[in-house]
Amino acid sequence: LSDGAGAIVDFRGSLGDAMHCRFTNSAIINYNAANIDDRYHWVKIRGQHNRVDHSRFEGHNHSGVTVVVDRDTSDPDFHLIDANHFLNRLEGNGNGFETVRIGTGAQALSDSYTIVENNLFESNDGEIEIVSNKSGNNIYRYNTFIESAGTLTLRNGHEALVEGNFFLGGNKNRTGGIRVIGERHTIINNYIANVDDRADGAISISVGNISVENPNPTGAAYLPVRDVVIAHNTIVNTLGTLVLFDHGLGSDGRDILAENVVFANNLLSSSNTAIFEGQEGNNWTWEGNIVFGGSLGPKDGHSGIEVNQPLLVQDSQGLYRPSLTSPAIDSSDGDYSGLITHDMDGQVRNPIFDVGADEYAVTEVVRGPLTMQDVGPAWLNGGATPAPAFIPIPPWALLILLPILVVVRNLRMAKK
Repeated sequence: LSDGAGAIVDFRGSLGDAMHCRFTNSAIINYNAANIDDRYHWVKIRGQHNRVDHSRFEGHNHSGVTVVVDRDTSDPDFHLIDANHFLNRLEGNGNGFETVRIGTGAQALSDSYTIVENNLFESNDGEIEIVSNKSGNNIYRYNTFIESAGTLTLRNGHEALVEGNFFLGGNKNRTGGIRVIGERHTIINNYIANVDDRADGAISISVGNISVENPNPTGAAYLPVRDVVIAHNTIVNTLGTLVLFDHGLGSDGRDILAENVVFANNLLSSSNTAIFEGQEGNNWTWEGNIVFGGSLGPKDGHSGIEVNQPLLVQDSQGLYRPSLTSPAIDSSDGDYSGLITHDMDGQVRNPIFDVGADEYAVTEVVRGPLTMQDVGPAWLNGGATPAPAFIPIPPWALLILLPILVVVRNLRMAKK
C-alpha cells in the first residue's frame, strides 16, 4: 500500500470501478504505517454515484488522503460524502496530508459533481488543505470545522459552491477558513470565528499565474480568481486578517489579481487585526457590507462598506448573532435571492435579507455546528442509525428479472 496507489477501502472490484455503492456506519481508527512517508489512502472512491457516510476516520498520521475521489477520466462522478466524523488528523511533513480531496490537477478543469456535506472535521491538522477541491462543480455545505489547522481550499477547478459551513477555530494556532482559487465560485452563508491566519486571511483570495501568455508556469499552477460571489458570510474575532485580496502575490510567478469579484452583505467584526489587506484586481463589486474593529486598509472610506458596531450577542453555543437592535437586520443591498433562500441555521430569509450569515428569526433552527452525536457510526457515537441505502435497479437487470417474475407468478396461479 505504501506507494500511494492503494487504499484500505477501494471502490473497485474484479469488474471495474464501483457504481451506486456505499461505505457506511463504519470506522477506521489509527490504521497507520510505521513511517509517516508510507503513502496510502484510507478510502478511495472511484466510479460514479457512490457514497461514504456516517463513518468515523480517526488518528490518520501518515502520507495519503483520508477520503479521496479518484478521477481517472473527465466524466462526472456524482459522489456523496456526508455525515462523517474526521477526527485527529495529525500534522504531516508537507503536501499530501489532506483529509478530503476531490480529484487531482490532471482533471481539475473537468466536473466531478461531488457533494461534501454535514461532516464534522475536528482537530484535522494534516496540512493547509483540510478539504482540497481539484475539480469542477462540487458542493461543500453544512460542514463544521473545529480547531482544525488548515482551510477549505478551492485549489483547482471552477464553479464550487461553499455554503453554510462553520469554521470554529477556538483561537488555535494555524487554524483558517476558506482559500479561494479559480473561477465562478459561490461562497455564501459561512460562519468563521476565532480562527488564526493559516492562509493569511480568514477568507484568502489567491493570485493566479496561468494565462494565455503563460499556460504552463514553471512553479505550481494557480488558476486566476474570476467571477466569484462572496456574500452573506459572518467573520468574527479572528487572530489574523479577515479578508486578504492577493494571497501568494509574487511567488511562482503569480501576478494575476482577482477580477470580477462580488463582495456583498458580509458582516466582519474583529479588533485584533486588519479587516482587509492586499490588492484587488479589476471590476470588484462592493455593497452592503458591515465591518467593525480593525483597520480597513485599502478599502478605507469605500461606499460599499459601512463601519458600524454590529451589536452581536452570543447564544448558548457561543455563536455571535445579531441582537434585535443590530444594524445588520434588514439592511442588505442588492438582490441575492437567486443564490440564497435560507441562512446558516436553515431558516428562511426575510424579503430584505439581514447582513451576514445569520437571519434574525424566532423560528426553529434547522441546523448548526455539528457534534459527534450528529455524525459517524451509530454504534460508536450513540446517534441515529443511517437510513438504508437505496440501490436502483439498472434497466438491463429489469430485462432479466421481469420474465422470471412472470414465471413465478404463473406458477403460483397454477398452484391455486
